[in-house]
Amino acid sequence: MNWSNVRRAVGSLLVFAGIACEPLCFAASSASPSPYVGIRLVKVERNIPYGVGLIRGGSAKQTLMLDAYLPGQNTQPGKAAMLLIHGGGFTGGDKKDYEDAGCYFAERGFVCFSINYRLMGDDPPKQISSTFEDAKTAVRWIRKHCGEYGVSPKRISAMGSSAGASIADTLALSGADEFRPDVDAPENNPTEDSRIQAAVDHSGGCAATGEADPKDAPLLIIHAVGDTTSPFQCAESLRDRMKAGGAKYEFLALPGNEHVPSLSTEFKGKTLYEHVREFLAENLTGDWTRENIVVVR
Repeated sequence: MNWSNVRRAVGSLLVFAGIACEPLCFAASSASPSPYVGIRLVKVERNIPYGVGLIRGGSAKQTLMLDAYLPGQNTQPGKAAMLLIHGGGFTGGDKKDYEDAGCYFAERGFVCFSINYRLMGDDPPKQISSTFEDAKTAVRWIRKHCGEYGVSPKRISAMGSSAGASIADTLALSGADEFRPDVDAPENNPTEDSRIQAAVDHSGGCAATGEADPKDAPLLIIHAVGDTTSPFQCAESLRDRMKAGGAKYEFLALPGNEHVPSLSTEFKGKTLYEHVREFLAENLTGDWTRENIVVVR
């Protein structure tokens, strides 16, 4: 069966029924052996403003945008949230780069928010540090809107790839008062907490903050041993920092040399998608003070 035709046909029916097709994506049921059995819809809300930051050396402001991926069959409160942070060497990339992951995790009950952040071509005053500010602004926005999206403020995670992974690392290891926004504006929700409860580093390894400690968010580090774009030594250094500080982490050292391996890649009998989901299920318990446990795979 041609599933592309099926998707187009469903889209045509939705248009005929007066339902907008743009806010919908398809994701497979987690219980299905085939990725096309038990297809369910995930609602996507695009281009939602979540804050504002300075660009052009501080002479102008830029509205920061995110896309929300919402589980269509889970209306219960207390859901876990995922902040998705694209890569691109701090010079490129887009929030749509995480569309597949947004659909995958939303179909499994997560509320996902994929962000755009200021890039170096925008000339933000604090350069790369501005990207950390934007991610923290996004976390504060999520907390402000927890009730609207049915999210628990104690179950917020972040996952990033490459440069985005370094931003996620920084979220995990930094305090609430670090990397404050460079614009004092109500749309940056300055009174909300910017801490997260778990993070996933996908081929990054370079957190821009100090030493780890047991109160930091648990971190899953995924890195190919032969990666030369972001050398494996970066991941090892981050692992060693987590270990020395008594912070909780998991470390997946993948074979090969691919930078940012697909989340569909299998490792030790599971896809990376499944490793991420299990890690978050274990750590997004809503308890901020769990006893430290180190797991190395």
